[in-house]
Amino acid sequence: MTLPKFERLKDVNVRDAFSHEALNFTPWLAENLDRLGEAVGFDLELVQREAAVEGYSADIHARCPEDGTVVLVENQLAGSDHSHLGQILTYAAGLKAERIIWVATAFRDEHLAAIGWLNDHTPPEIEFYAVRLRVVQIGSSPLAPYFEVIEQPNIWERETQESARVARASGPIAINRQKFWSEYAAMYPDSDRDAGGGKGSNCWRRVMNGRAAISYYISKDRVGLFVRSTRESTAEEVDKLLSPHAESLKKKLGVEVGPWPNEGTFLAASLEGVYTDEKSIKRLAKWLHERVDAYESALNRVAEDET
Repeated sequence: MTLPKFERLKDVNVRDAFSHEALNFTPWLAENLDRLGEAVGFDLELVQREAAVEGYSADIHARCPEDGTVVLVENQLAGSDHSHLGQILTYAAGLKAERIIWVATAFRDEHLAAIGWLNDHTPPEIEFYAVRLRVVQIGSSPLAPYFEVIEQPNIWERETQESARVARASGPIAINRQKFWSEYAAMYPDSDRDAGGGKGSNCWRRVMNGRAAISYYISKDRVGLFVRSTRESTAEEVDKLLSPHAESLKKKLGVEVGPWPNEGTFLAASLEGVYTDEKSIKRLAKWLHERVDAYESALNRVAEDET
């Protein structure tokens, strides 16, 4: 059998493909986020290019369509520098981003160390990525941009640390909470799409395209739920979304929009009952599940009416 002819993969100057960062590369990247998504391991969807943040512009504001997570992409057609390190932190705070992707043609050791340090010392839901941009070619083939992830969160290590933390939380309160949420999950398997639970006191479900969340909880003598803002919104923005629909929401859900009982929470409702009481678990779980589903349906309808 005769083997085909093989060519070598070679790197070419990125400027041969993109002559200008703002005029060429950023627009191309905004239209081809799927390629960057393949490299980092999650889908990306464009929200806005040159997103305004405190008088400056973040290159790309994106989101992860699976869970609505806000993603910042900051790119440069050069090696990493201190200026862009500061920019990604400033823009991430302004956009309330949970995933931050820094794209450059090369990274200095101190900047990779900084990204690693941020991944080690920020909450698990905050993720930083350093991605090297290369442009490659085989023989005389068309040029091909190639993204190489060179620094990213250590997911295994984070999960191990979290497991150790949960293992330490083995007091009676944590055990009783876990028992309730385990029973809840067994009764309503679809609740596994919600965040929280375990040995915590509350769970939450994103609604209204990620602009609000239904937080449902257990406490000493009652269970309840309310609506709050998310990282992608503020309490004022949620208020503006809900207020025009206050009457219809009250008819559907039977509660005032609020904010009530605390500033920044809306549509609060609760049911008395002791979640540690074996005879009460099913009743409380059923009430929570039905209310959360009803809230989700009503709030997503509000979001549809706003578009």
